[in-house]
Amino acid sequence: MALEEIAQRTWTISSTASTLHSASQKSEFLLSIVVCEKLFSLTIPLSIFLQNKSSDLVSAVKYTNEVLSSLRQMRETANDTFTEIFQVASTFSANLFDNELQAPRVTSRQKSRANPQTTSNEEYFRVTTFIPCVDTLIQNLTDRFVKNEYILSNFKLLLP
Repeated sequence: MALEEIAQRTWTISSTASTLHSASQKSEFLLSIVVCEKLFSLTIPLSIFLQNKSSDLVSAVKYTNEVLSSLRQMRETANDTFTEIFQVASTFSANLFDNELQAPRVTSRQKSRANPQTTSNEEYFRVTTFIPCVDTLIQNLTDRFVKNEYILSNFKLLLP
């Protein structure tokens, strides 16, 4: 791996590379990457559409609503959807780093991070990573487009 090679060089560079290498092997990081890949597979086409000079605001809102519908469906079926994501991340972790995904240690009293009482690693990551990511993405798209749908549709009256 490139980070392992860089970690052997000068002290300042090797320290940073070593830290990045260590972080890239953590379960939270690997799972976040796979979750992002799943979510971005839905939002990248929307992003490309929004950057197109010929796209209009009404179509943008309509397209956003379609993406939101897919995200809401993903949220409703979070157990099944995340099972697939967890399997991909587990395989990825096993193949690259020869270890399995592990939830962080759960304590009885925790202030700095999520500390849900879960029965499995998969359930822990679904509750602490996947569901909050999906909910945040739904909320952001709703705030930026759906809540302003009336205003955006009225821009069409002003623009030729």
